[in-house]
Amino acid sequence: MESWYEYIFKHHGNNEYALEIKDTLQRQEIKVEEIEIDTDHGVWVPGKLMFPQEATEETGIPIISLSTLKTTRENTASNVRLGKVIQKLGNKGYVIITLSMLVHNLDLSKAARTIQNLQKFYCSNNILKPHFEADFTEQVERLLTNENNEERVHVIVGYQNGTNADFNYSHPTLKHFSPFLVFLGTATNNDKAVVYPTNGFTPGISYANFKYAAVQTNH
Repeated sequence: MESWYEYIFKHHGNNEYALEIKDTLQRQEIKVEEIEIDTDHGVWVPGKLMFPQEATEETGIPIISLSTLKTTRENTASNVRLGKVIQKLGNKGYVIITLSMLVHNLDLSKAARTIQNLQKFYCSNNILKPHFEADFTEQVERLLTNENNEERVHVIVGYQNGTNADFNYSHPTLKHFSPFLVFLGTATNNDKAVVYPTNGFTPGISYANFKYAAVQTNH
């Protein structure tokens, strides 16, 4: 088996498309800066899995990374708005992929490996909860399959009030949740979420995946 540093993923960007994305954001008064930087692991790893043949031949699809806005509990909705803005690019042929983890608590993962007790109850705001990874994932899955996207956004942005124990343990910081907020913004009320079969959970981690598909109506 190869060492991690020996893996190759040949890919490239596209300056013309990057400028179009930048222009789209600036027209909506979102401050943005175009920079050249090595691909973040959050893009590199999924890209490698989606295009494994690019170890020897470069992918023909340009990959342009867009960072999210810094998320705090006071401005959660800002990344939803970012999603609404870039959704317009989907109408031009862009494929929008948001990369995050629905549950991301690596400190908990380390603790679980140390104590070797996956049944441990965790406490948040005086609420004891086992298996919050699965509980939070199922909670979000139920929301995403609701056809009313405004309600989805209202409930999920409301997690910022800090009273949802499953969410608090799933995201001790919000940086891994912000791309999911962008994903929410890319949907319209005519889109319905599709839940891919989950690959399961590990302590502090959920591997859930979702996409949006337009709802067909009959007249």
